[in-house]
Amino acid sequence: MNPFTLLLTLFAVAAAPALAEGPRDPRFFIQSAVQRQYPAAFALQPEAEASLRALHEISLIQGDALVAALAADRALTADVRRFDRLELAAQKRVLRRIFEVQSGLAGVKAPALHLDDDFARGAFFEFDPARPDAGKVFINAKSLGADKNKFSALLLLIHELRHSSQFQLAFEPRRGPVPAYASGWNAAFRAQKALEKERTSFLDFMTLLNEYEAFRFSNYVVGRLLDFRLDAPDMGSYASQFDAKGQPKIDLPELLNRVGRARFVLEFENREDAQYRALKNP
Repeated sequence: MNPFTLLLTLFAVAAAPALAEGPRDPRFFIQSAVQRQYPAAFALQPEAEASLRALHEISLIQGDALVAALAADRALTADVRRFDRLELAAQKRVLRRIFEVQSGLAGVKAPALHLDDDFARGAFFEFDPARPDAGKVFINAKSLGADKNKFSALLLLIHELRHSSQFQLAFEPRRGPVPAYASGWNAAFRAQKALEKERTSFLDFMTLLNEYEAFRFSNYVVGRLLDFRLDAPDMGSYASQFDAKGQPKIDLPELLNRVGRARFVLEFENREDAQYRALKNP
């Protein structure tokens, strides 16, 4: 699912005054009734803690590996750094090259890439838990080029391609115990498919373990390549974003360790107030 489509739905009344007091906006903040239906799928739930901690470790390790592989191609690195100034045809060449590098590094089958301007949504990953395969990645670089964030297509290609890796590892037949990160992704993809026709909040969607990690992965990779000078407040929750020093805006395991399980969700939402204001008043 494309975060821009989601944002248009969630913030259709963004021009209305921000809430000063009272309950938090249900379009943005956590809906416990939704998350408790699929507790192993959401990063904030107790049942997902082992998956959260495992993902927190592997995401940046694998992100560093992708950064190194991309940086080995100096011409590609230069084009990434000036991606916002490239013509559409040149942007598509960059996206195809990144697709090749990231797919080659992933250790799983490359998904089908649909890089064209003919579909309405900016970017999404098509998958079916009932028939697991590599899936399909759709990127409309022309549409995404109209966004305020001119690196959107780049971020979302890496993000959607990461989903393909997640999905294949999550549904790969195994003998013996399933790694925590794989079981978490499995639960998240199943929950995402089950909730497809329901109205979920921004933070419910962004704290699905597959979305949390895919946004964190793409934000980190592009952040490192751009010296963390890009601020993209709609790319995941603040738990998936990094500040100008390359530090997590919200470090979920650290926050859980510090405040404890009983206050975890509340403290997370307190820190998310800043993102809510940023998205309502861009």
